[in-house]
Amino acid sequence: MQSKASMVISCYNKEKLIGGMFESILAQEWNNIELILVNDGSIDKTRDIIAEYEPKFRARGFEVVIIDQENQGVSAAVRKGLMRVSGDYVCLPDADDELDPRYISMMAGWLEGNLEYDWAVCDAIRVGEDFTIYHQTFSKGEQEIYKLKNWIFWKIQRGIWVYLVRTEYLKRCNVLELFYIGRDGNQEPQFVFPLALGGGKIKYFREPLYTHITTDDHATHRSYIKNYESSNRRWSGFIRALNEIIHRLPVNDNEKLCLCAMSELNHTILILRDALRLGTSQDVTEVMDRLLRKVRLYFTPSTAIEMRLAYAFLLPWQFSAALENNILGTLPVKNEVPPGRVIAWGALGKNARSLFPDLIGTSLEPTEFWDTEGDGKYIKKPDVSSLTEQDTVLILPSRMKAVSAICTALEGSGCRVIPYDDIRVFLSALRFPEFYDGTIRFAPEGVQ
Repeated sequence: MQSKASMVISCYNKEKLIGGMFESILAQEWNNIELILVNDGSIDKTRDIIAEYEPKFRARGFEVVIIDQENQGVSAAVRKGLMRVSGDYVCLPDADDELDPRYISMMAGWLEGNLEYDWAVCDAIRVGEDFTIYHQTFSKGEQEIYKLKNWIFWKIQRGIWVYLVRTEYLKRCNVLELFYIGRDGNQEPQFVFPLALGGGKIKYFREPLYTHITTDDHATHRSYIKNYESSNRRWSGFIRALNEIIHRLPVNDNEKLCLCAMSELNHTILILRDALRLGTSQDVTEVMDRLLRKVRLYFTPSTAIEMRLAYAFLLPWQFSAALENNILGTLPVKNEVPPGRVIAWGALGKNARSLFPDLIGTSLEPTEFWDTEGDGKYIKKPDVSSLTEQDTVLILPSRMKAVSAICTALEGSGCRVIPYDDIRVFLSALRFPEFYDGTIRFAPEGVQ
């Protein structure tokens, strides 16, 4: 007989999309499912839809637990649901997304037959009004999950919905005891951080078993990206919440200081990026001042830092990238002049427009431009057959589907390939070399 998999779903004002999630649950190949639905004070028709589907779930053979509570926020709702879990495995899908039919069966099925594994994870697809993006949970391998700094800097898929965990491991890691239910954060770090610290063996499925839907109707809590003021409040709340979560973790005081410093830096960088995109020049100046104060506090030596801070105002994104790369130990590609052509593939895209001005005068300044929509004269159509080992191709798109297609086309060409993220690191190191050569160091242990 199959073991029981518990699905905890926080439901708040999801009437437009919750039906899609419920239909995908009914379509699951796994038959032994406990569905725990926490109605977090919805004021639309969400509760009516839950009542409509309850008999369908029971007819499917699923156990159903419905919890109604006054609105307390998603973290409190998730914790309340986790307290009612009786299954052998636990997962936390969002109410407005959708699941592949194999979502439970692939991950729980593996854990059933491999007792040395404590949790499993899959990839996801993000769907918007006019795009579909493949999201890898781990870009380099599942060992990334055990380094909390990678999670803080979004180097790991932050959506907890891609994870399925043994309930026994969840309890062993004291997730419920460490859970923070404040409204100023979300449920993700307090779920994943203790599990990562527990060191349990994880199985990674490179399968997009989860669909994350981001249409305009998708989630009211994403409204913060529409203007700078709400973005500032949102990310500032994340800093407060994540610091509270970190201080609850079973790590030493010095590591807590380091992780809190990383969180403050990273989320201040996110505020800066939204200020550059949505705010005024005064907003940008205020956030830069805030960021520079944190840099003075968390990096050493101060003399080398002061020499670079004025320059930071002129190149804010390169500066913020340099801070992140310094902490993560990311090194740039070698700054050497390619012997052949430097070809910019994806020359008509958004990334190209942002990078081209900074590449002028560098060793990676493009000498030729390629794009599938090119005019054939100034912007050429891609011609992989013309490539030699002397050529360098800059992959400018960053979306997984486009990158995968270009990499597949380049297989066997012998040319040097530099992806978009490496180009950004190259430019940051060019403008702020002290953050890469060891002159300036991240040293928050001096924080009082």
